[in-house]
Amino acid sequence: LAQGDPVLSGCLARADSASPPALAARLDPGQRALQVPVADLGTVADLLRVGDLVDIYVSFPHRGREVTAPLLQGVPVLAVPDASGGTRPAQVTLAATPNQAMRYLAARRAGTLTGLVRNRADTARIPEDPPRDLASLIGLAPESSREPAVVILYGDRPGLSASAPGTALADFESGHP
Repeated sequence: LAQGDPVLSGCLARADSASPPALAARLDPGQRALQVPVADLGTVADLLRVGDLVDIYVSFPHRGREVTAPLLQGVPVLAVPDASGGTRPAQVTLAATPNQAMRYLAARRAGTLTGLVRNRADTARIPEDPPRDLASLIGLAPESSREPAVVILYGDRPGLSASAPGTALADFESGHP
């Protein structure tokens, strides 16, 4: 306030407003506080502030390929422990739905997690089924899985093949009651 300005109630702080609201009070209905080790977020954890939004991706082996997929998108940061004394905080607290928390816990056991910080105004969602392996992401055509043609021979009809199995089987069964 400048000298001579009136002191209004909006300029005053109550004694109990010095501490932030309880963690549960910062959660929307249906959300849970999820503590995430900073190691799961990578180096972005050092730069996080309360209110930032985080995306978490998981990479894991699946059917002989290394797959990367979005796990959590636009999850708000609720708390970042003070890194006083030069020590890195051990965990960051995120607001997540119970389903998101379960997905995170399962992915943490089976894959490698990477965190990305998102602009607070960015509400775009990454599709759940984008190209996920490196070859698809950089535009390489997937390998074709050609299966050899199988010829089915019936004792009295050597010319039938697997190209029309329903017809061949019906013909065979009609000729052999």
